[in-house]
Amino acid sequence: MTVGSTVVKPGKQTSFNFMYHMGPGMGGPHHFQVIVKTNDPENPNLVFDVLANSVDKK
Repeated sequence: MTVGSTVVKPGKQTSFNFMYHMGPGMGGPHHFQVIVKTNDPENPNLVFDVLANSVDKK
């Protein structure tokens, strides 16, 4: 995973990128969750839903 910044001050933002790989025969829609742990006692985990549609190579 690539993260723009590991420290995000209140009111600011960052970005992150991640790769996923699907094996042969695993084409079609998929639902992933990316969980980011924080030091915020009110929100210790941020959950991002990722919807993807994998296409098998021909």
